[in-house]
Amino acid sequence: METHLNERDIRELGVVLQKGAGSPRYNARWKCLYCDNGKVRSAYGPTRQDAIARRRHLIQDHLTDGGATDRDYRATTRTVAALANLWLLSLTPGTGIVPDRDREEPLEPTTVASYAALLRRHVGIPYGRTAAPWGVKFGALLVTQVKPADVRELFDAMREAGHKAGVRRALHWRLKAIFRYAVNIGWLGAGREGYVTVMDSIEPPRGSSQQRAHINREQALAFIAAAQESGSRYADAFEVLLRTGARKGELLAIRWEDVDLEAGWLTISGSLKRTRVADHYGTVLVRGDTKTASSNREVLIDADIAAALERQRVHQEAERLAAGKRWRDSGLVFTSTTGGPVEFSHFNSAFKSLADKVLPGVGFVPHGARHTVATLQATKMMQQTGRVLTPEEWASIGATLGHRDGTITKNVYGHLSEELEREARRANAKALGSAL
Repeated sequence: METHLNERDIRELGVVLQKGAGSPRYNARWKCLYCDNGKVRSAYGPTRQDAIARRRHLIQDHLTDGGATDRDYRATTRTVAALANLWLLSLTPGTGIVPDRDREEPLEPTTVASYAALLRRHVGIPYGRTAAPWGVKFGALLVTQVKPADVRELFDAMREAGHKAGVRRALHWRLKAIFRYAVNIGWLGAGREGYVTVMDSIEPPRGSSQQRAHINREQALAFIAAAQESGSRYADAFEVLLRTGARKGELLAIRWEDVDLEAGWLTISGSLKRTRVADHYGTVLVRGDTKTASSNREVLIDADIAAALERQRVHQEAERLAAGKRWRDSGLVFTSTTGGPVEFSHFNSAFKSLADKVLPGVGFVPHGARHTVATLQATKMMQQTGRVLTPEEWASIGATLGHRDGTITKNVYGHLSEELEREARRANAKALGSAL
């Protein structure tokens, strides 16, 4: 059996002398941070040394997951909340926790943090002070005893509390991965059809969620034109964002060395992110890795993108001369007025101000550019082919956005019109003809 905990997960809480009806006894208290919601356990002995020795025995047995004296304790502490917390730790290398075998590449800390926030609320993982009542109830269930009815009750409670289908589906995806992880570490046995868990028997919650605001081609061109007319120092950045569908952090992390105008390709290999650094108060913006390995990609530079990059080069040179000695050469394409990384808040504020003016009531935000690019590319491809797009075609669109495959591109980012999809299905039906 692989060890899924280590000494760092255990806290010894001292020794307490307790007076009973008979003779006094010593209680050497301890707890496992990621088991049973951090509940304090006791190890008793007639002397201080005996209690400490008993505690060490229980801790070692707990860590190795192989002793008989602690078997009943483990059986009653393998809760959904404890499992969820172990799974979260497995996503971060170097924690000493058995890694998630289904995870091929490490996740960004911000992504893991978003998972943790979701699980704290709706599963009640250890120290989840913001846990909802349904989360506390579900998280306290033993992993081996969770039934489909328990999962449905969880999602029903979330729906009644006003949580959209998108939030419930996100939790379904996380729980599915978490229960499969339980199979990997031996907390659950494989089902009759292989590695099947209770979550595999539950369909993702259905229902409409509020779509991320996206815009059509005419609106996008109007937004770009208005940005140039306004004289915004982010006008060229807005245009590149809308024409490439890059993530905001990816856009602001592009370096001049990533731009090859002659070959016509733009390399996206990093992302701007806020992080803590040694000997520095607060957080700073640094250029780090992209969200996932599949996010590293090359994007075609057409004539419009090339023109925007050339204009940005001229604007940046003017700002460099104006800054003088205050200029810091970061090598980035889009920078602050002194050459450093662009603050997200400044970029967001400028974008929102322009969007509210040009597209009032739409609620268009920078991330909406990714939805816009995916939708426009899919629409153009369907109009050219006159049929429903294949998984391979969705994957080619997803590759532009840095998705691993076309599934999330189709299901989340591609907002095709019902009329276009209906015509495409009819074209498919005509091409197939009668089955007989």
